[in-house]
Amino acid sequence: MRFLGVGVVLGSLLLGAGMLPASATVFAPQRVRLANGLEVLVVSTPLVAATSILVGYRAGGADSPPNESGVAHYLEHLMFRGTTNVPPGGFSRWVADHGGQDNAFTTADGTFFTTLVAPGNLAAALMLEADRMQNLAILPATAAPELNVVRSERRQRTSDDPEGRFVEGLRHVLFPGHPYGEPVVGTESDLTAMTPDKAEAFYRCRYAPSNALVVITGPLDAHATFALVAATLGRVPARPVCPRPPLPSAPSPVSGSFTQREAEVRQPQMTLQIIAPSRGALTAHGMSADAWKATYALEVVAEALGGETGVLTRRLVHERRVASALNVSYDPDVRGPTVFGVSATPAPGVAPETLKRALAATLREVARAGLAARDVRSAKRRLGYGALWARDSVTAPGLAFGTVWASGQRADNVEAWPDRLRGITHAEANAALRALDAEKRRVAGSLLPEVVGVGERP
Repeated sequence: MRFLGVGVVLGSLLLGAGMLPASATVFAPQRVRLANGLEVLVVSTPLVAATSILVGYRAGGADSPPNESGVAHYLEHLMFRGTTNVPPGGFSRWVADHGGQDNAFTTADGTFFTTLVAPGNLAAALMLEADRMQNLAILPATAAPELNVVRSERRQRTSDDPEGRFVEGLRHVLFPGHPYGEPVVGTESDLTAMTPDKAEAFYRCRYAPSNALVVITGPLDAHATFALVAATLGRVPARPVCPRPPLPSAPSPVSGSFTQREAEVRQPQMTLQIIAPSRGALTAHGMSADAWKATYALEVVAEALGGETGVLTRRLVHERRVASALNVSYDPDVRGPTVFGVSATPAPGVAPETLKRALAATLREVARAGLAARDVRSAKRRLGYGALWARDSVTAPGLAFGTVWASGQRADNVEAWPDRLRGITHAEANAALRALDAEKRRVAGSLLPEVVGVGERP
């Protein structure tokens, strides 16, 4: 759960000897499940003046029926195109007219709608959310133009963008035949065949109170807020939801390497993508205590290796000078298998192939020697500082709880994150790093200029 200011708070600036506090809560939400199955969390944050609403649905890109990739994202767009009671665009106009903001996003695991309003407008905003949860009007006059918007978005971010094409191709190689190998925005062929009826069916299948989460954050009285939710979203009739079978385990990649050359690329990019465990997958398939703990250890490892002061940054950027920039990523809060990634750009005069070999070799070198105890302590401290202010953020609780919930985990895992991270030992971090280095399901990706440069292999 790498929150980067969008999730966990460690609760105190006085971390003491560079360690996390002995115990810490994060957002301390109050929660209730309504009669129609809707799960509601309220986080009281007295230091903010606005109120944030997040409504999430367990209806992400990976939930799309076969040959309908992109339907979840398409439906996200259609949720703003009117209901039987509100005209197209009326939701967003009301929010803007009352000084608020609204947005939405779709991931592989869920679709999320965020609204920021003054506390006095909370009841009206909840009424609008209740309306589109049950009365969405998917009409040809609005659905067809919105599909054109989605297809344009795909062209802009993927088809016409070399990095977008590279990422999509890399995912296909890394997750062949797996829902995570399909783009959330949809493939061009599936979007060409997309219809309003498919979006309507997905809406009826997955947009129901029992498949939704509401997180409300602000200077609120929790009991009064629960009453508002019960009087609005609580009156949405319960209805059956399509089953959501567990995602399969990660398959073996098509190949151990993926290279893409693009005329528009001037700066090569190299990446090493390694299949890694996620807490969502462990929740779905059963878990051992060691496997569960390893996900927290890998968060510490990612922080210890990357960033401006990380071990890989020191060795590859500052000491050996084969990379000009380096990034390490790991997100354990997904429903299926996840990826531990190390990405870098070559330093001037360094051949991409040299950096490609150096990424894997240096990771193995560090894994065999082990991270120093001071690097593990420093990583845990940086994770704490990076997340410190989330408790005072009006949007962070919704994003944190929504992400964890969509992956199939309990919201309690957000609250338990500080203590679980604190419990990771130096030995456990190194054991997780060794297991990562031993993982064979990996792909080395290269995004290169079309013209072969000096020192490169065609």
